[in-house]
Amino acid sequence: MINLVIKFLLGGIIINYLKKQFASIFFKVIADLSLISLMFYLVVNIFGIVIPSITLGPEIESYIIYGTSTELHMLKNAGMFWEPGAFAGILTLCLALNYNNLKNYWFEQPFKLGIIILALLTTQSTTGYLVGAIIFLFLLFKGKNIFIVPVFVFAITYIYETTDFLKEKIEIQIEKSSNQKVGEFSNTRFGSLIFDWYYIQKHPFIGNGLNEKTRYSEHQYLFVGEKGDAIASGNGFTGYLASLGVFF
Repeated sequence: MINLVIKFLLGGIIINYLKKQFASIFFKVIADLSLISLMFYLVVNIFGIVIPSITLGPEIESYIIYGTSTELHMLKNAGMFWEPGAFAGILTLCLALNYNNLKNYWFEQPFKLGIIILALLTTQSTTGYLVGAIIFLFLLFKGKNIFIVPVFVFAITYIYETTDFLKEKIEIQIEKSSNQKVGEFSNTRFGSLIFDWYYIQKHPFIGNGLNEKTRYSEHQYLFVGEKGDAIASGNGFTGYLASLGVFF
C-alpha cells in the first residue's frame, strides 16, 4: 500500500517539476522504449532466437528491458511490462497526453510516432486497439477530415470482425459477464467491472481501501493461496475506483 502511494507521490513530483515539458519528454522516452521493444519482439517472439533471460514465473521471461510470456501472450509485444495490455496502456496514454501535438509529430517526428503506433499494433491488446482507435477518430474530427472518417470506421470494423483477440474475446467476455450472478468473480474486463460495481456503489467517494479485508469485505472467499492473497481485479480502472473512490 505504501509502495503505491509512493508511486503516486514520485509521479506527481516529476510531473510538477517538468510541467508542460512532461508530455513531450514522455513521448521521446516511450518512442525509445517502443523501438527497443520492437527489436526484442523480432528477435525473441518472431525469430525465436534464444538469448539469456531471467525467469520470473512458469511462463514469464524477463530481459530486464523486455518481457515475454511464452504461453499466455505468444507473439504479442509486452515491452518492458508483465503483459501486452500494460504496455498498450502506456502507449495509448502517451498518445492521449500528446493529443494536441500528434499532427505536428506526424510531420516533424514521423519515425518516433510511427514506432509508437507500430508498437501498439504488435501488442495485439483489445483495450489498446479500442482506445487507440478512439484517439485517432477524435483526431480526424478535430482536423475536420470528415471524408476520411467513413474509411477509418470501415477499417476498424473490418479489423474487429476479422481478429479473434477483438471480436471473439469481447463477445465471450460479454456473454460470461451477462450470466454472472451477484458475488461471482470473473477476472476479465467486463466480469471485473460488474463485480467492482458493487463496491463502487458501496463507497463511491472514499473507496474501500487497498487492504484486501476492506476492499473485498463481503467476499472473503476470494482469498486464495497459502498467503491468503486475494485475486486481483481484471479491470484496472474499476479496480482503482473501488479501492480509492471516485474523488481520489
